[in-house]
Amino acid sequence: MVAPRNVVILSDFAHVAGGAEKVALVSARALARRGHEVVLFSAIGPIAEELKGVPGLTVHCLEQQPFFKSSGRLRAAAKVFWNAEARAALGAVLETLDPAQSLVHAHSYLKLLSSSTLDLALKRGFRCALTLHDYGIACPQQNFYDHSSGTICHRKPLGWACTTTQCTPRSYPVKAGLLLRGWIQQRLARLPARLDAYLSVSEFSHDVLRPYLPASTPVIPVRNPVELERGERVAAEANARFTFVGRLTTEKSPELLAKAATLAGASALFVGDGEQRAAIETACPGAEITGWIPSEDVAGHTRSARAVCVTSKWYEAAPLVVFDALSQGIPLVVSDACAAQEFVEEGVTGLLFRSGDAEHLADRLRTLQDDSLVERMSRAAYDRFWADPPTVDAHIDELLAAYAQIMARAK
Repeated sequence: MVAPRNVVILSDFAHVAGGAEKVALVSARALARRGHEVVLFSAIGPIAEELKGVPGLTVHCLEQQPFFKSSGRLRAAAKVFWNAEARAALGAVLETLDPAQSLVHAHSYLKLLSSSTLDLALKRGFRCALTLHDYGIACPQQNFYDHSSGTICHRKPLGWACTTTQCTPRSYPVKAGLLLRGWIQQRLARLPARLDAYLSVSEFSHDVLRPYLPASTPVIPVRNPVELERGERVAAEANARFTFVGRLTTEKSPELLAKAATLAGASALFVGDGEQRAAIETACPGAEITGWIPSEDVAGHTRSARAVCVTSKWYEAAPLVVFDALSQGIPLVVSDACAAQEFVEEGVTGLLFRSGDAEHLADRLRTLQDDSLVERMSRAAYDRFWADPPTVDAHIDELLAAYAQIMARAK
């Protein structure tokens, strides 16, 4: 089996706007350095500096604006459903490539590139794969989460119950737009049925999506890359603070850690900002909240953690903060509702708690007041992570093996 010579990567953003784009940019650079001809095709600029001047890497950015930043919002919103300009521009790129030696790999497209791009690539005879960074191939909102009730959503996507439920944090017209986008993806682009393969970032997220993916289409595990250098293990047992890293939003439930820290008499640190800031300050007046800080400064706060807490009430897929913590020997405390649980060995590298249960989380924090236990978990987390780390090279090896498998399938 031979990997494709040319790889076209679809990413809504030409810079890091989230986990999906970060993986897209890292893999684009690394594939080019491995000798592949890579095109990163995106809608929204600016183009990240690290993409410039990389031999073998070409960046096509349409410099379009998300509809909420555009002066012509109706016209911009229409591109979310079917982006004719992106479709035409991608067509020009694909004209220069041989489908027999090329693969189109989508990381993100629902924000602006739209399913029109994948539809065109498939019609042109290119093999197309999608990394399942979220749940947008099935769920109109991309997360299987009902913001109105604060619970995981089990309704059939685009079914009657889904259509009639206002599950977004905004108004129903926004939900209607998401439904229309999902209907176009399913009925006009005929996704997920037509794609040649899916790449999963966790078995948990694959299990969630399994009922909505064609049984005949391969789902290939490819770990997300982590750009980390191996340093000394952090002596987590000498640290005091239980740390949350990320957006302070309801679905990520940082307030739960604030409540649990107060119940357990523990120290808490929140690295990030968001709508739950005031609630956190009320629930745990002694907590430190950093606000938004440069990404390079986040690691320093992680190193000061006794444990990193992932309190999400929604599924997520493979939060990168988990790998950052484990690589330094920081134990994890993780909600049993989210995909991060897959990366925790209960009682060995961390602890799980019942989602939404502040008392149970507080009990987990009390358990981790034991210095000897934290030291054992810290050493286990560090040793297990570095025994088979998801480095960029490991990611590219797995990615190229997946590409070769996809290219070998009859078209």
